[in-house]
Amino acid sequence: MPLPFIAGLAIGSTAALLFTKRKTLKKILESKNIQKSFHQGKEISLKAYNKLSKSIKDAKGDLEQKFLNKETATKKTSSARKNTKHKEG
Repeated sequence: MPLPFIAGLAIGSTAALLFTKRKTLKKILESKNIQKSFHQGKEISLKAYNKLSKSIKDAKGDLEQKFLNKETATKKTSSARKNTKHKEG
């Protein structure tokens, strides 16, 4: 039960610390090395996102194709059974 209280305490103390050190933090974030690192991280994230979304689209297409193939195979089997029953009777 005390977990939300502990989480709130940690988040609140972090926010207070960042607020008091905002000038120092601003200088650090504006440095060239950090900006370069942020840009590299953004590029890596975009590449990963594009690759993942392409993989998901390919998997979705494969699943749809398998579903359609299974559906047509089921229709062919059921129509073949109907034709067999009509011939026997």
